[in-house]
Amino acid sequence: MQEIDFLPQRYREQSAERRQTLFRAAVAASFFLLLGVVSVRQIALKRAVQHDLEQIMDAVVASEQTHARIEALEKELALETERACLYAYLQHPWPRTNLVEAVARDVPKEIDLAELQIELQQPGGSKRRRFQPEVSPRQQTPAAASAWERDLEQLREEYDTLKTVVLVRGLTRDTDALHTYLADLSRSPYFSNAELVSLETASLRASNASQFTIRLTARPGYGQPNGPEKDTASVAMLPLRGERAAP
Repeated sequence: MQEIDFLPQRYREQSAERRQTLFRAAVAASFFLLLGVVSVRQIALKRAVQHDLEQIMDAVVASEQTHARIEALEKELALETERACLYAYLQHPWPRTNLVEAVARDVPKEIDLAELQIELQQPGGSKRRRFQPEVSPRQQTPAAASAWERDLEQLREEYDTLKTVVLVRGLTRDTDALHTYLADLSRSPYFSNAELVSLETASLRASNASQFTIRLTARPGYGQPNGPEKDTASVAMLPLRGERAAP
């Protein structure tokens, strides 16, 4: 059966127009809703980025403070190292009382000591490598020398080329006892070398007495070339200033 539409054409046009209007409104609403969701997402993302940026800036500030602290500590360490080197260097030459005590200890009864002389001598034609403490790369940058470093440099220029020599003179009634005494001195932690310079019959004494001269070379002191270093057995052997050597 054929349907008959009695509505005028304009009513159909108005109905179509209303549907188009509703469609446009739905599209516009969807667009604004999507725009709102994107805006909210961007705002949240911006806040997250700002929060991360604040944390990064805090880390940057903390890093700069730590770097400044490290530089200050390195400067302080360099100064303390120079002062420690100077204090260590001042431990040499060995106290004269320690050298005298090392010579006079356990002298055999067959030996009479008459004279002991301590002097600084210049090695003939020998050049020894100067001791230089290790420094970090940052400490190698050119800088004005501190008072500690200047004093240490002056002491090294004055004493590094010198060696301490002890001359011992006396009388012995037994050459075997003299050689035993000389061997004991060569094992002393204070002397690197002990040698018998002369041995001759004494003219003003009994015929069985001999006059001798012993030459002792003191070991280099702290901070000097070939001197004692840390974490070595030689340091444990050598007493500090004012201490008595172990028998």
